[in-house]
Amino acid sequence: MIVALAMLWLWRRVPSSSRVQQRPVVMQFNTPRPTSPQANITPETTMGRQMPGGPLEPSDPRWKEREMKRRIDPQYEWKMPINFYGRVVDENEQPVSGASIAAQWSDLSPNGATTETSVSDNQGFFSITGKTGRGITILISKDGYYTPKRQQISFDYAGFWEADYYVPDPNNPVVFHIRKKNQGEALSSGEIRPTIPADGTPARFDLLNGGTVSPDGQLEIAAVTNTEQYPPRIFNWRATILVPGGGLIEHNAEFPFEAPEGGYQPSVEFDMPTNAPDWKRVIEKSYFIEFGSPPRYGRIQIRLNGGSQKASVSYWVNPTGSRNLEASSNEQVSSR
Repeated sequence: MIVALAMLWLWRRVPSSSRVQQRPVVMQFNTPRPTSPQANITPETTMGRQMPGGPLEPSDPRWKEREMKRRIDPQYEWKMPINFYGRVVDENEQPVSGASIAAQWSDLSPNGATTETSVSDNQGFFSITGKTGRGITILISKDGYYTPKRQQISFDYAGFWEADYYVPDPNNPVVFHIRKKNQGEALSSGEIRPTIPADGTPARFDLLNGGTVSPDGQLEIAAVTNTEQYPPRIFNWRATILVPGGGLIEHNAEFPFEAPEGGYQPSVEFDMPTNAPDWKRVIEKSYFIEFGSPPRYGRIQIRLNGGSQKASVSYWVNPTGSRNLEASSNEQVSSR
């Protein structure tokens, strides 16, 4: 007992930092740890899909399907089932009945194409079904209406990569717009093709009197352009279009039948130095124009060629002061 008490007294006098703590030894081996069954499997990625008119997407499985079909039948693309669903509406999205539908689809017939005509029903709907071929073209027309040119009329059934690829859906018909002709007016209209001085001297044209050159003209064009018979690929040139006492508004409307009431700028300028990033030899623009007091309105389509001093101007002017620029149906456009 005395020996035990002595050892306890000595142990307590040893600093705690000097004590050695014994821990169990763990043997470590370089044995690979078991892996998850999914660890060596590439995560599934979303399969790419070729978008119509888009960049090539080779992972789309339809490319392989196409090659297989072509090996079996090289002409299979001209044997696709063709079903087309459409609807005709006016500029106010109202259905147009009785519109003429001219359909033509490319196929393996002796003529290479087959045609069929139809008409839209009371709600503007129509369909072309039960045909076979590669693609179809749809032309819409009706007396008393304009047919826009800026809408898709061709539809491809085989080329899923083509911009005009079409997947028919009877619940989602293709909508075709036509514009009703309104009461037109007698416009002063025509076309002039003047040669513009190359030294910047302005030339004025009277759009109310056949586009003749006149100091009282409503349209002025001035340009500093190339004078060489064989101009270089790129050269310096500039041009100005001016409406004295009035102005211009650029537009891109297919049916520019109503001139804006305001917002016109007196002139527009084009500067084409050789280092211009958007350098062009030819400029083509469309404008509404306003001139005079009281104001009168019109529209022009102008083409300027900096390499030849040539210009072309088509114009429609309402001499009454009305902003209505839709020509009457019996009006003939003169050329000068």
